[in-house]
Amino acid sequence: MKLLDIIFEDENKEKLIKRGKIIYKGFKTGVIRKGHFGKITYELPDVYDIQIDVHNEIFIEIGKNRSDNEIKFFYIDGTGGEIKPYSLNNSEYNIFVKEISVRKFKSFNIILWYNHSEDMGQSINEDAEVDVPKEKKRVKTIFRALRSGVMFVPFLGYKIKYELNNDYQLSVGIGKSHNDTILFIPSDDKTPKVKLYEIGSDGVERYFSVNGYDAIYQAMWQKISEKFKHFRIHLR
Repeated sequence: MKLLDIIFEDENKEKLIKRGKIIYKGFKTGVIRKGHFGKITYELPDVYDIQIDVHNEIFIEIGKNRSDNEIKFFYIDGTGGEIKPYSLNNSEYNIFVKEISVRKFKSFNIILWYNHSEDMGQSINEDAEVDVPKEKKRVKTIFRALRSGVMFVPFLGYKIKYELNNDYQLSVGIGKSHNDTILFIPSDDKTPKVKLYEIGSDGVERYFSVNGYDAIYQAMWQKISEKFKHFRIHLR
């Protein structure tokens, strides 16, 4: 490689690093989950490392869960505005980091990641007993954050707002691993498991009634269930 090529390559990397820092600063804080009763926000760490690969892709490395330069998460109560630290286990932290990377940085060809190779060798004790009170508190917080939301349904061409029945029943320690948590959402003729509202182009919400066998209902229920599965919670 010629000296001039090396100089140009170094200058290009400097530009990419500068660009990465600017974009990182722009997404330093944001919302990762939002529901009717509150939202979960994130705050990226001040200490991070930027690397440029051979394809000029930008990699921004932050710390893993419970490290000095981890991403911090907060739950903001939608009623009183109270802000509380939001604790995640390693699996949940991994999911949130990937989601922030995809939703905020992917369009800029930036990958947000952390080195969790040290966690890969840790075995999971499937026979370990679940701390039921702590698990109930965790599920309650997640349910409040995900109980309602808005999704775009491609085959309909418009957005639908969902709202789960707030009167749920919780079972902890179910399944082969004894670590599954199941939320039973009751329903009757007057109160369905989930209410659906069409959001028109004018932004107005219009309630529409569907039964459990309707294709729209089934599609929405599956999408909502996937949200909870990210947190090891199964809807029934």
